[in-house]
Amino acid sequence: MGGAVSDRMGNRRFVMLCYMFGIGIGFTLMAMMNETWPLILAIAITIFTSFFVQGSEGATFGIIPSIKRRITGQIAGMAGAYGNVGAVVYLTIFTFVTPTQFFYILAAGAFFSWIVCFIWLKEPESGFADEYHISSVDKMIEEQELLKAKGKA
Repeated sequence: MGGAVSDRMGNRRFVMLCYMFGIGIGFTLMAMMNETWPLILAIAITIFTSFFVQGSEGATFGIIPSIKRRITGQIAGMAGAYGNVGAVVYLTIFTFVTPTQFFYILAAGAFFSWIVCFIWLKEPESGFADEYHISSVDKMIEEQELLKAKGKA
């Protein structure tokens, strides 16, 4: 969902910032929930939060090809692996705190991530170009392959 939205909007940074902010709001609302809240409202907040969490996951993998297309698979694998490491870290934290504290910690992590994305995440030039930008490394690899092909012929 998030990858498709960021492709359609043409601005992956803005989409990521919106999703991260929505996650922070959603987890803050979940932390404020208690037994006096109506069940339908709790379900609505959970769906709202889930929409933003899943959208940000897609937006993350939508950003990955913009980093360096030649090694997209490697970067995607590392992003998935670090996501699993983050899950283990948060589940470990969950064993030491109450559910309310845990949702506040998740919200703080989302808002911290929002700040990091706001400051350091830059939309790459020609990120939505039809043609692949060939870097100097790509040119060097292509030249080496041509030399190997000529040597075999």
